[in-house]
Amino acid sequence: MQAFLEAHRGTVTRAWFRMVEEENQEQPYLNTVLEEYAEHFYELLIDLEVPIEQHPNYEWIFRICRSVERNLTPLHTLLEMFHLLRLSILESLCPYIFQRQIPPEQTMPAVFSLHRRIDTIQKEISNTYLQQITFQLMKQRDETIGQLHNDRLNLLGRMAASMAHELKNPLFAIEGFLQLIEAELSYEERNKVKRYLDVVQREFKGLYGQITGFLSFSRNQQMEESIISCRLSELVESVLELVRPRLNSEGVEIELDLQLDPPLQIQRVALQQVLSNLLNNSLDALSGGSYPKLIRIRSYEDENSYYIDITDYGAGVPEHLKESIFTPFVTSKSNGTGLGLPICKQIMEKNGGSISYTSDTGETVFTLQFFKDSSPLYQDEH
Repeated sequence: MQAFLEAHRGTVTRAWFRMVEEENQEQPYLNTVLEEYAEHFYELLIDLEVPIEQHPNYEWIFRICRSVERNLTPLHTLLEMFHLLRLSILESLCPYIFQRQIPPEQTMPAVFSLHRRIDTIQKEISNTYLQQITFQLMKQRDETIGQLHNDRLNLLGRMAASMAHELKNPLFAIEGFLQLIEAELSYEERNKVKRYLDVVQREFKGLYGQITGFLSFSRNQQMEESIISCRLSELVESVLELVRPRLNSEGVEIELDLQLDPPLQIQRVALQQVLSNLLNNSLDALSGGSYPKLIRIRSYEDENSYYIDITDYGAGVPEHLKESIFTPFVTSKSNGTGLGLPICKQIMEKNGGSISYTSDTGETVFTLQFFKDSSPLYQDEH
């Protein structure tokens, strides 16, 4: 059989091309594909003694599948091409056997081997093609989901930029008038109201942090906070000052383990918002249960990055949210917006870093990573 296939190579392949052209007149590109791949598949076919998967031309199965998949060729059309190869061989083989009066017992085993060979090739093509199509569909689905996610963030960004602009102007005015009022007070009068003024100033800082967080979704670079150099310890202390009233009221201790204090090139107010959000999340996790009233803040580094860990020993992230906590509007809190952690993620990315976490009942660790060889997305041009 192998000798026959080799001797009649030209006759068989010409008949194969003719059949494919007649069957696929509306898909002329298949003839171009066939011209490129026919020789390789013919060699794969006639070496009957070599298993398909061990043959040097086995890789051409993947190549033809990629080629026709790009043209959205249906699988049945591809398999039909190799059925036509079977017919073209039989068209030449039957007259050859008849003319030479070769006994059936000499030809039938070889014919069956040929059929099995073609069946195996078709099976390999089916598996490969379906795997590639499945991968392509999954890739397209992921791209579509990613685009929808980006569209949602862009819309949210425009809304956030508009809202932040409307809020900032009256807040600046209120803060300015408070400063004027304080300047008009006598020394004794200022001492009487100092603790109230301190509360107002602290709340102003919190509001600015919230606005900065919403601005992290904005694509308007002109509204972005400038990049400054800030020591890690300064950043942590400024945030602890903001959350100190809640720490005291809920009896939660902070354990600081700052093994290093590098200067970070960051948007300071934005990073204050990230740390404040994480600390408040930790306080939420410790409330309503007999958990250790302790939050640990630790800094460390490796060759490539600086790290800040915020660890609490509370309830942990619910199992059904572990894969989606950085997705906008996903929250386990009845009064939550589901924007806190997505905002934190975007702020970290804009500041040349990333955020990740591990969580089990009894310990949750959020890690802020600042890459040493990375620059923030927005730099101060002044």
